This record gives sequence, structure tokens and C-alpha cells, in this order.
Amino acid sequence: MSKTNKARVRLKDIAADLGLSVSAVSMALREDASIPTETVKRVKEAAQRLGYAPDPALSALAAYRSGLKVREDFNVIALVSDISPEGRWLSSNSAQKLIEGATERARTLGYTLQYFNAWNDGMTPQRLSKVLRARGVRGIIIGPMADPSATLDMDWKRFSVVMVERAFQYGHFHHVVPNYYNDMMLVLHHLRAKGYKRPGMILYQSLAERVGHRWEAAYAVGWPEKTGDIPALILTPDMLDGNVLDWFRRYRPDVIIGRGMLIMRTLEQAGIAVPGDVGYVALSALDEPAGVSGIIQHRDAIGAAAVDILNSLLHRNHCGPNTISLGTHVDGTWHEGHTLRPTPVSLRAEIPSRAING
Repeated sequence: MSKTNKARVRLKDIAADLGLSVSAVSMALREDASIPTETVKRVKEAAQRLGYAPDPALSALAAYRSGLKVREDFNVIALVSDISPEGRWLSSNSAQKLIEGATERARTLGYTLQYFNAWNDGMTPQRLSKVLRARGVRGIIIGPMADPSATLDMDWKRFSVVMVERAFQYGHFHHVVPNYYNDMMLVLHHLRAKGYKRPGMILYQSLAERVGHRWEAAYAVGWPEKTGDIPALILTPDMLDGNVLDWFRRYRPDVIIGRGMLIMRTLEQAGIAVPGDVGYVALSALDEPAGVSGIIQHRDAIGAAAVDILNSLLHRNHCGPNTISLGTHVDGTWHEGHTLRPTPVSLRAEIPSRAING
């Protein structure tokens, strides 16, 4: 018999080879938590040795049937934040968009999304783990952490986990992040088209670290001829508004790239007109005052993508860290606003609204 006509290896073939039931083999291949780790290993090794591969048509049918009904055994997805007080994050536009996107995608897949804070009202991460398990919650989305270098001591092996943004200590979980590098490239593309010659960048140190210095890297690559003339101002917690003004008066940029309402407020209070005296572009315009030019990070799409990835993990009964983690980048789009000079009419058709490659 030719290789192409060879009979497909079925679950019952693996079961017969190992002396297990078909249901045990099926659960082991899905890494069900009730199956011993050693059994899972034996089943996977046998499946590989025998040449087993799932039937794609049957897999698609099973996924379709599963998608038609609400999952009564694990129908709640937990969105967990460690930011305290919680209003600091929940009140932001980016958080609201994230929750809206995740809630809607969860609903279409048959789940409900519930928000939990790891520290409020006497809660701790360890206690939260027990609460979630008691409620039958198996899937967790971790929102942006207050300190991305911190740890969150939860019972990770009990849950399927996806992170929004990539916390430094948890690179072994799948994660969904804004495409910081390409977003900066898009900003620089628009600034060139508008005729700016001397861009300067102001970032909070905590934000620069949170994004892995990708904004700074793209800035250096995308505008190499001027970045040495005007060094980026990295704001530490002990720095005051005066540091921004001293930097501005010393280097005289014609446009400031930044993130955070402090920058605009400081300029306005000092009588510096935007965009008359200097332009301003936000790396995340969603949480800036209305009308600010810059990048719209699609936090709703980020929330929806996180739910999609978590849904896949739940279908496979995968809990705990991944051997290889996958990262999904969500491109931002350009928001024209009115804090920059207009783009010449002759160039408007040539300027992309979406992220571009550097």
C-alpha cells in the first residue's frame, strides 16, 4: 500500500498500543489536568511513534459544535488586574476599550467576562486563586501589571493564562501587545511628511521599561540623523515639570513625541502654544486629551485577541506555562488630531494610516 493510501491512525489504535481507554488517550492528548503527567507523556510519545494526526474535518466539526453552546463547565473568564487602587486603571479609556473588546468576544464564544483585582478588599493573589477555582474559573487574562517586573503569586498551573502586555517575569505565557516599534515608525513617517526637522522625545522611565524600550529603538532607527542632537528626556519619579521646560528651552525641538498628559499641561502652563510654538504627538492618543494627534492603540482588538487565544488554550485543556510562548502584536492607526501642523495636501494620499515596516 502506498504511503498516501495508508490508513489513518486513530485514537483507538493508540489506546490498544498502550492498554488505555480511548477517552483516556483523548484527554491525555488535550493535556487534561485529571490525567497524570507521565501518562500524558506516554500517550504523546506513542502518538508520534504511530504517526497519529487529528482529523482536521472532525476537529473543525467539534470546534463548531462547541462554539454553538455556552460552556457550562467553564463559562467564566477572569480578567485580573494587580493595579491598586483599581480606579486608577479602570477609569482610563484604554482599560474601558480593552474590557469592551474582551467582553464582546467572550460573549460571542459563549463565555462571560468578570473583572477581579488581586489586592482589593483584603484579597491576595493566593486567595484569588482559591476563589477562582471555587467558582470553576479556568481561564485568566492578566491585564497590564502595575509593575511589569513584579511577580503575581497565583497558582498558575491550575489555569489557562494569557497576558495583555508582557510582564517580565511571565514570558512563558502567550501575550498580546501593541506594536510599539511600528507605531513609532508610523509617527515618524507622519512627522517627516509634515515637514518637522527636530523631533524630541519625552518618556516616563517606567513606560520606557514597560514597552521594552521599543519606542526608543524605533526612534533611533527611524530618525538617525537627529536623535543625537536632541537626546530623549526620560522622566524619573523625582523629576518635576521644570525638567521638561529646561529640556525644551535647551534643545528647542520643533515637535515633541511623548505619552502622558503632564507634557501637554506643562507646555500650556508655561505659555508655549501647541502646535504654534511646538508640535505634540502622542504615542497613545487614547488616554490623552481630546484632539491630540498620535497613535490609537486598538485596545478593544487587543482584548478580543486575548480571548481568542485563551479560548484555544481552554479547548486544549492547557494549563500553566507554555514551553514556547507566542506573542501577538496589534498595530495602531494614525489619528490626525490638531496638535501638529497640517500635512501638505499634495502628500496626504501618500501617508499611511496604519503601521508600516521600518
